[in-house]
Amino acid sequence: PLRVTLHYEEGRERHLQLRIKVPKSWRESPVNKLTNFFVESYNNKFPDAKLDEKTIHAESAGGRKFHADDIIEESFIHKEHIYIKDGAPPKNEKKIEKEKMEDPSMITCHNFGCQYRFRKEDNHP
Repeated sequence: PLRVTLHYEEGRERHLQLRIKVPKSWRESPVNKLTNFFVESYNNKFPDAKLDEKTIHAESAGGRKFHADDIIEESFIHKEHIYIKDGAPPKNEKKIEKEKMEDPSMITCHNFGCQYRFRKEDNHP
């Protein structure tokens, strides 16, 4: 089982703590599925001070920021305390670079040992 505790503090009156047993069907899902669930619960409890899922991110107790597209099972450990903080989630630079390298419009350089990938229109004559 994977159980996590989500915390959000906004002043003294708007504090929410949720202990969640992550369902098996969610474990292969991105972290933003869990944060969206938290936002929905928070907005139901505090309808006058709603949160927006695009302006928050999850952090571990040690300050590690989780990317929105990280996988829940790979990112969180059992009984971990996760803090919901204000601010957009960080971008996953590794995934962006990987998607850029898998772009079908990219051409691989044919010079021996180069293997650099580029777009034909970006190549200088």
